[in-house]
Amino acid sequence: MALADKEFILANGTTADQQVIWSVMNGVTAEVPGVVVSATADSVQLAVTQDSQQSNKADFTVNMKEPLKTVPTAASKVTYIATFDSYTANPPMIILKDGELKEAPKAPVHHPVHHTTPSH
Repeated sequence: MALADKEFILANGTTADQQVIWSVMNGVTAEVPGVVVSATADSVQLAVTQDSQQSNKADFTVNMKEPLKTVPTAASKVTYIATFDSYTANPPMIILKDGELKEAPKAPVHHPVHHTTPSH
């Protein structure tokens, strides 16, 4: 089930459905991609679902494990690795803890090849 579907059930489902979904999510560490709505060194408000991104409204709060060295700017796309901690149904907000920025994969390093000519 997609993260957006889980969020929808947490916000709009019956209490029983919310508990079932949350029991699967709570304490799980996952990658959370989104668009920054606002940020401090200690937490980032993300718009994760399509609807939230279009309305520029945060639906996830990622509380950092360690203060960020570089605070992301609003509208930048980021991915955090964090642990689901709690949620509120109204307003819909999923709170994660121990967030860390997922590092972009580093490009492979190419070392120049030095050709030597055989000496005669």
